[in-house]
Amino acid sequence: MAMEEYGTEPAEAGPRETEAALRRLADVALLPGSLTSPQERSILDSVLAYAVARLDATMRLRLAERLAPQADAPHELALALALDDIDHRTTILILGDARSNYGDPRGDILKKIHARARRVIWLNPEPRTMWNSGDSEMRRLSPYCDKAVTCASLKDLERVVSELLRSAV
Repeated sequence: MAMEEYGTEPAEAGPRETEAALRRLADVALLPGSLTSPQERSILDSVLAYAVARLDATMRLRLAERLAPQADAPHELALALALDDIDHRTTILILGDARSNYGDPRGDILKKIHARARRVIWLNPEPRTMWNSGDSEMRRLSPYCDKAVTCASLKDLERVVSELLRSAV
């Protein structure tokens, strides 16, 4: 619920408060997976992405720079931060199984990315027969992909990259 709906406007933060809040946000984003369950991580990622979307562009860039070297940066937060750099020249390559741990897969973010990017390509390591089983969200996410293919080996990756290079000309 928006702050206005509570009858309270958010207070203006000075540079020191903003900097401290940014550091705390990055620290929360980088909590080790061993400290949170998949469901808690999914909720945390959604809340962080929501908060980051409301930061100004400079603060989002600073947060992205802080999180970039971290392998455990939340997927959803990374996508929210990536929106700033995506335009009609960008090809997005996603490598993942599209499993959501029964959380919200946030197709709305992928839809925004798809609307901005030249193309979105999803490389799923699972065979198509596993797509849409259990917590797989390929059915909900594939409409926002220009191409979604199985890519489970170096040979598959070589084929996909060759196709991409041929179509880039």
